[in-house]
Amino acid sequence: MHVGVNSLSDIAYNFLIGGDGNIYIGRGGTVANEDMPDAIDVAYIGNYFAPFDQVSEKMNEAGIRLCAWLQKIKWIQQDFIVVAHNQTQANIDSPGENVYKKIIIWPNYDPGLYIH
Repeated sequence: MHVGVNSLSDIAYNFLIGGDGNIYIGRGGTVANEDMPDAIDVAYIGNYFAPFDQVSEKMNEAGIRLCAWLQKIKWIQQDFIVVAHNQTQANIDSPGENVYKKIIIWPNYDPGLYIH
């Protein structure tokens, strides 16, 4: 997924969420994002640009459960925020509008820009 791209030797995501609603470990929660070391990167497996894949309720709930679990084990703070990839890099369409329209209604979503 990212091996050999931008000098990465591994997948960039800490966790991935599958179409089955399962949560998969990528780099795990203890490997920091090189550009944003205080971030945990989560990807939904698929193509979420309309008219392609839709985020199922199972997948949406898995994302929310993952955040709650990361909070419980103290890998993220109680006042964590959720932002999309397109809020952290200029000229990026990721994660696709079908993911974006789900996460913008999550309780910890922050609409701000965090361009690095």
